Amino acid sequence: MLQRLCSLAVLGLIVIPLAGCLPELYPDTTPATLREINRIRNDTSLTAQQKRTELEALGITPLTINGLLRSERTANQFGGTLRTAYNKVVEPDLRKLTPDEVQLYGDGASEVSSTINVAFTDTAALAIVEFLRAEDLQTPTELAAFLDDSNNTVPARVDIANLRAVFVNFTPTDILPILP
Repeated sequence: MLQRLCSLAVLGLIVIPLAGCLPELYPDTTPATLREINRIRNDTSLTAQQKRTELEALGITPLTINGLLRSERTANQFGGTLRTAYNKVVEPDLRKLTPDEVQLYGDGASEVSSTINVAFTDTAALAIVEFLRAEDLQTPTELAAFLDDSNNTVPARVDIANLRAVFVNFTPTDILPILP
């Protein structure tokens, strides 16, 4: 009896872990080829976000897409569009912005405002996103209050003047004429 229980226990240790670990099989699909990936990456008729969308359709992960599109200024950090950036600013939830959306929103604000002239780099946009999330700053009003409080510190990598110009002083509806 004890031998039978031990045998069942061993069998259970082998079968139970396998039950939930079966891979999904898609017999009609094949992995993306380098030729397909390069066709998308090098297609100058596609916008940066369209390239991301096409690569996602091939089953490539967002992090891998970031690497594949590293030369695309506004598609190499989880993508987005001016519209998605605008929606997150007016929602408001600045914490949801991707670094690419920070760049696109800064570009858009610079395009429609004569007082703003920013072109956030990848590093600057990432620093802004990390700062907004770390400080849990959801709205432009919360951001303004944080920046106005002398007890608060902002990471050196974040340009406070540009951050304030784009996400506090700029009126989001001014960007409406250029939204796709």
